Amino acid sequence: MANDLPLDNELPLGSDLPLDTDEVLARCMGSAALAQRLAASFTSRVNEEIDQLDSLIDANQIQEFARKAHQLRGSAANLSAHPLERLFGAVERLANEDRGSEITPYMTELRHEIDRLNAYCGNLEWEAAVQAFTSK
Repeated sequence: MANDLPLDNELPLGSDLPLDTDEVLARCMGSAALAQRLAASFTSRVNEEIDQLDSLIDANQIQEFARKAHQLRGSAANLSAHPLERLFGAVERLANEDRGSEITPYMTELRHEIDRLNAYCGNLEWEAAVQAFTSK
């Protein structure tokens, strides 16, 4: 199903890690603590926000859905969680094109990618990531 999404770029979903650690560390000026806080902030609230998206679809509030998806796309981009960024962008575009009936099947893809990000961040050794980042 992910291959049917109207994605912004040509990178296939699932072919890359859920988080670009080098990029997020660069955004955080090499600070593992800051990058870890940014990831924790996003992952602690994103499941609730996905539930809100589901409710907006159920209520046929497509424009509000598009606004919320846009916000989450930006948050995912700030975290360098590019697979999620692409998925949020795809459902945002569907909503903006008034194709709300096509969004629901892709919510499963979003939840899967969020689970993947949570698992990745939960197992990530941030200090080791910083050492790898600074040695490049």
